[in-house]
Amino acid sequence: MIKKSLIISLFLIIIFIWKDYKKIDFYYVNQNKITYGYSNLNNKFLKKIHKYLNKQYEDFLVKNFYKHKDYWILEDEKIRKSQNETKYYNNKGKFNSSLDKYSNNLSNWHRSHGNNTSNRFSSLSQINSLNAKNLKLAWVFKHDGFKSDIQANPIVNNGVIFTPISGGFVAAIKADTGELIWKSKQYGYFSARRGLVYWDDNKSLEPRLYFSNREKLICLNALTGEEIKSFGGDGKIRTGLNVLTPVINNRNNEIIIATWDRSVSLW
Repeated sequence: MIKKSLIISLFLIIIFIWKDYKKIDFYYVNQNKITYGYSNLNNKFLKKIHKYLNKQYEDFLVKNFYKHKDYWILEDEKIRKSQNETKYYNNKGKFNSSLDKYSNNLSNWHRSHGNNTSNRFSSLSQINSLNAKNLKLAWVFKHDGFKSDIQANPIVNNGVIFTPISGGFVAAIKADTGELIWKSKQYGYFSARRGLVYWDDNKSLEPRLYFSNREKLICLNALTGEEIKSFGGDGKIRTGLNVLTPVINNRNNEIIIATWDRSVSLW
């Protein structure tokens, strides 16, 4: 009886672990619908166990197999902890220049990557190849209590930086001091994952931020960080799987966004 109970308990534990490693996603095109991996884990205890066992396995391979020794060197954690977070690199003497010098000659950057061509350049000349080496760190913004990466270029309007921050939030930060102005509610890991866009062309409306959180297009008041309830359904529109920054056609006040459901949507 005891053996039977142990077998059942072990079976249930295996099923629980298997379910946490598994993810089913019907939105992806030309990819497996079912995936297994660490990134699917939700249980914090399983994450810790996975990281521990993975590190032990990697250390074993590096120490005992020449194939791994030739490619990897074990890092000394004491050296890593003693290193500074910020590294400075000498100026190489010449910046790349934009192929289109005038389309982004702006003091504001209303869209991640600069403009609708995503050329990532500004033709402003205050910082250039001659004085870049004199730049010094002014401030660092940290969102304590949350750990995750950010994969979006911030945008800037009149001295305010708008950017996703760790934990799945979007924030407004003072560009001169790094002080937090506001932080939105939590939208999840994919919030503004590929960027966001600032819009204030209609002076009768409040300035707005548009971004995706993977399945919805979200609209925030750029002054407060609160959802604009008159947009879509309570500040959101369901788009299907999508992490792209929308494009705004100011001539017709239209929002255009491409989704991974093989469609382009217009509002």
